Amino acid sequence: MTADLCAGPAWVDRNPVLRFDGRAALDLLGRRLSFEAHPERECTGASVADASGSLTHRACPRGRPATRGRQCAECAADDQFRFAHHAHRGGYVPAALDDYLRSPHFVYVATFADGVSKVGTAVDHRKVGRLDEQGPLAATFVVAASDGRAARGFEDLVTDRLGLTQFKHRSSKVAALLTATSRVEVLGLHEQTVSDALDALATEPEAELIRESWVPPAAQSDLLHALDASSVGHYPHPLTEGEHCLTVRAMAGATALVTVNDDDALFLADLGSLAGHRLRPGDVRSAPVPTQLGLF
Repeated sequence: MTADLCAGPAWVDRNPVLRFDGRAALDLLGRRLSFEAHPERECTGASVADASGSLTHRACPRGRPATRGRQCAECAADDQFRFAHHAHRGGYVPAALDDYLRSPHFVYVATFADGVSKVGTAVDHRKVGRLDEQGPLAATFVVAASDGRAARGFEDLVTDRLGLTQFKHRSSKVAALLTATSRVEVLGLHEQTVSDALDALATEPEAELIRESWVPPAAQSDLLHALDASSVGHYPHPLTEGEHCLTVRAMAGATALVTVNDDDALFLADLGSLAGHRLRPGDVRSAPVPTQLGLF
């Protein structure tokens, strides 16, 4: 069987899927993933303007190795979405991206299972899916902005005044779920951070302040219930090479709650690490996994 280039997990209509270049995405919940991963990481393409002038995804035209994150140098240079991060500071904006930035956006505060909060932005039509893909323990929209430039300006303001990061590394999200931090304590920290963010934004007359909670998808709630009820370990084998046989039981962002081979023990696996790797499906098995793993 052919090895397809994986573009990583995503959330569609509040359900997790695994995306591939050139073929349909796979629904993940309840699915048995049995594959061999190629260790070489390939470029996953770029966001470019299509014939209608809208931003669309373009696969890497040469199938080159990834050298800058998930991209080769050519696709990184061609990617028009990269200009979004500086548009509110007067930077160059391609026409297709300008149309995107004219859409209403929201500013949110998201708090993860280790109590660390970040501030971010989401376009109106993806505001729920954006948070589903990140998998925080709690999140609240704090500003309804007229466009993407204004939203990024308010995002920077919250970072400057409160010191909130705008980035949370994927691997730290997996570790956070395995910590013993009280969820009640984390939710309290989240509510305080949201209040602090609203106070910081209250001096901005153009900021339309809101306090709208994001509701986690059912698949994430199932993962949290499993963590409360069972002993869950970290899947110890790197998904980016070798053979694996995992059944997805629940998801939080890119983190999957899985069983391995035909066993019942539960583990967390970072499916986001599959992006850029070719996966060859087959009747294979994961290497043995100890059933009693120490937590992070």
